[in-house]
Amino acid sequence: MKRIAVYFDYYAGWDISIIRKVYSGLIERGYEFELTTREQANYIFVGNEFYPIKKSKSQIVIALCSEAITPDFNIVDYAVSFDNILYEDRHLRIPSWIGCNNVNRALSKHENVNSDDSRREFCNFVYSNNKWANKYRMDFFEELSKYKRVDSGGKIRNNIGYRVDDKISFQNNYKFSIAIENTVKNGYISEKLIDAFAARTIPIYYGDPLVANTFNNRAFINLMEFNSIEEAVDHIKRIDQDEELYISMLKEPAIREDAIDAEYINNYEFIIDFFDNIFQEPLDKVGRTPFWEYGYEKEYLSSQKVARFMYYMPRRVARLFRYNLFGKKGPYFIGDLADF
Repeated sequence: MKRIAVYFDYYAGWDISIIRKVYSGLIERGYEFELTTREQANYIFVGNEFYPIKKSKSQIVIALCSEAITPDFNIVDYAVSFDNILYEDRHLRIPSWIGCNNVNRALSKHENVNSDDSRREFCNFVYSNNKWANKYRMDFFEELSKYKRVDSGGKIRNNIGYRVDDKISFQNNYKFSIAIENTVKNGYISEKLIDAFAARTIPIYYGDPLVANTFNNRAFINLMEFNSIEEAVDHIKRIDQDEELYISMLKEPAIREDAIDAEYINNYEFIIDFFDNIFQEPLDKVGRTPFWEYGYEKEYLSSQKVARFMYYMPRRVARLFRYNLFGKKGPYFIGDLADF
């Protein structure tokens, strides 16, 4: 068996069953894995934060992206992400929602629907992050709340008196679930839509402009189809007040029959093939990034190190540092990442 020494700088947050199946598939293909230190590893796995890693020429960096981040191939050799990009043998696209824990529950959500489902509470809102979120989410929450109370069980705008532990069970008590992504990006669909389907509610979704290429538009409310929040709320009112219409939507399957991403569901061979292609090559040939020894590549490396340093500094200290070092106007990457 071929020994593969790995170090995980980050866990991608995928369903553990997927990780086990991919791991077992690679074992069957003749690989033996050993968890080791960063210095001793031949393969270093990183996550959504792309930063230069000091590595030897016999080390390969592989990014596992679970957020709406496009891989930086100046820094990583290979990447797995949601993005629809083709880049030689260096990138594997896996839709983010495929790695969610409740995919199979979501796919069977239209089974065993009954009239009692229309008699549940109105709508829920479960979010704990507002710092990096699209402003549209709170604007929509406020507007919909003018029609009926929207129960918020997360940290943000909590109005039920406690923080929800079991999100799916909580959402199952409601007719609708607000499922608005932190960001809008083609191809990026997170657990927010999947969890709402898994709870057998009607998702009120905002995020991926291409969501209807995969998910059944008759099974959820696509906020991106409306000209205004007010128009969307009027549509939700009609569904809420029409039991027959509501039940008919609930009976619709979550995924389109001709869904573009249907091939990814419960299919792990393409993931195994991707890593097999990496692991079977000699270490001195499988690397794809420059070694940062000269030229503009070295300057780029330095700028990324400074950007990362500034990003994690407390804001006030960062402001002082930037002013004293650069004057009132600092380099663009510091201004962007530190949010001055």
